[in-house]
Amino acid sequence: MIAIKQVWSKRKIIEGIRLLFVEHGTITPREIRRDYARLYNATQKRIYFGGWLKAVEAAGYADKYERILDKARRQALNRRKNTRDKWSKEIIQEKIREIHATGQSLYGKYIKKSHYNLLHAAHSKLYFGSWKAAVESIGVNYSKYERGYRKKKKRFVYVINDRKYREFLKAWQKQLVLHNYHRVTIIKKLRDAQKFIGFFVNKRQIKSLAEPDVRKYLCSKEIKRLSANTVGGTILSLRQFMEFCVKNGVAKNNPFDEIERPQYKLSGSAALSEQELARFVGAIEELPFNELLRIRGRLMIELIVYCGLRQQEVTSLKRQDIDLVEMTLKVEQGKRKKDRLIPINEALSGTITKYLKLRGHNYGRYLITNRMNNRQINSIVFYNLFRLLSIKAGLKIVVTPHLLRTTFATILFDRGAPIRAIQELMGHTFVNTTARYIQVSIGYLRKEMSKHPLLAASLDNKKS
Repeated sequence: MIAIKQVWSKRKIIEGIRLLFVEHGTITPREIRRDYARLYNATQKRIYFGGWLKAVEAAGYADKYERILDKARRQALNRRKNTRDKWSKEIIQEKIREIHATGQSLYGKYIKKSHYNLLHAAHSKLYFGSWKAAVESIGVNYSKYERGYRKKKKRFVYVINDRKYREFLKAWQKQLVLHNYHRVTIIKKLRDAQKFIGFFVNKRQIKSLAEPDVRKYLCSKEIKRLSANTVGGTILSLRQFMEFCVKNGVAKNNPFDEIERPQYKLSGSAALSEQELARFVGAIEELPFNELLRIRGRLMIELIVYCGLRQQEVTSLKRQDIDLVEMTLKVEQGKRKKDRLIPINEALSGTITKYLKLRGHNYGRYLITNRMNNRQINSIVFYNLFRLLSIKAGLKIVVTPHLLRTTFATILFDRGAPIRAIQELMGHTFVNTTARYIQVSIGYLRKEMSKHPLLAASLDNKKS
């Protein structure tokens, strides 16, 4: 086994490859990516070789590796030939009928565990192209299995032994639900409160806590390792929890009233310039996608760029939420379960019309769906698309939906939009939150600085 280090260089990569070929002799590309992922990923970086084949050539094993690749290709062809000899449409249908007769679920995720080869054969373009098509070819409605499968939602686990505090946390959880907090936010707040109680449960009662005790907790090792933004969120959660304790007579006062949150730190790039944004949006036309995927990608981008929607709001958007006659878009149950109405422009309206025309009538309940089963898309689709567009546009960073929202707010502010209107468009409760999103450009500052009386006078003298 190679001793893989965290810090790489060209010399270390070449030594690792040579040692790999000396120890194993022949090793397939799949084994390299699976067992030596760190070495393989290091060769992909442009600062070293930019690819595994170039690294192998630099190590002097190009001919040997080419023979290994030829052998792997021949084995893959043999496997495909065996698949064609073993399977046929009739055999696949017969196997599915046997499984259906036993009462077992025909949902793909369950079949993958018990009948992987059957699922793989059904997905082959030689036969059905998808598992759903194979199941429906025997007259079984596959949609009922899709409806029956529901992903398990993340739940909060109470680990406090004290029954009194455990019941009190459950009561606070009910209040957070009534205040329309998101499920993930509720879990985060409960986790912060549970850690806080666990820190003092064997030392002092929550009723007698004072400000020095709270500062001692914030200086503990468990909190010190967190970032400033995470600590700020923790303080806010615990302040709400102690307010609930005071109202219900569990605590005399709220020791977090005198505790200030640390300064908020912006992560990553502030915002894209208008030229970078134009290059990013235009790069979708250069990707090797079919017409439907290209229009779907453009729609995902324009909903954020033109309307300032969050990623979750884009994925949760339904067809009935868009009114192309009134040129409006309704966001239902956004963050903090708030609804808002947003106007749309002609460019976005045209993209939506093209997308609906290409998609046809065979779609699920969401506006933007995946290709396989018309299900709601997830964050991986956003990440893969934005990564490809960032590379095509020649940007130094990988653009994220959050960065596009920041760019949306910044461009509106630079063009003279009032911050109150930007707050409504972005769905923020407080103006301070909107102010954190807005990154004032140097052009805007130069324009405002020209209003200084002394600077304006010097400019007039230069003109005269």
